[in-house]
Amino acid sequence: MTYHMRFLITDPGPVDLADLAKFLRGVNRKYQFEFDSEGGTVSLGGDEIAAIEIYTPGDGTFDDELAMLEDSASEGSGAGEARVADALATVQTLFTVKVPGSASRRDGSRDNLDPIWEWLFANRKGLLQVDSEGYSDEQGMIFEVP
Repeated sequence: MTYHMRFLITDPGPVDLADLAKFLRGVNRKYQFEFDSEGGTVSLGGDEIAAIEIYTPGDGTFDDELAMLEDSASEGSGAGEARVADALATVQTLFTVKVPGSASRRDGSRDNLDPIWEWLFANRKGLLQVDSEGYSDEQGMIFEVP
């Protein structure tokens, strides 16, 4: 089973994956990031911890992903409902992280992805969406989705 986390980027422009890779290496030299313009893989200490895919309008996947997010958000609740609706209406890029089943358990292994979200919140505008949890901003959960 694969676990999905997405950063809904609401400002225009491409994601600078080279800058992200440099940041990750600065956090921990054991991070390895292989990428091209559409995404890549992140490893830590030789173990793949995530696959990254970047979707933009017109690429064939963006609309399907967005429709799924809109559908699941309709079942959510929380004070951030308006912010989530705004992000879904204005999203420019979906930065999707697919976590292998072995790393998706709540055993702390997802913490290894935190530097990715830290970099995105520092460099882009948007919200983090986590399957079966909800939406967060840089302060934490704002809208829960079952």
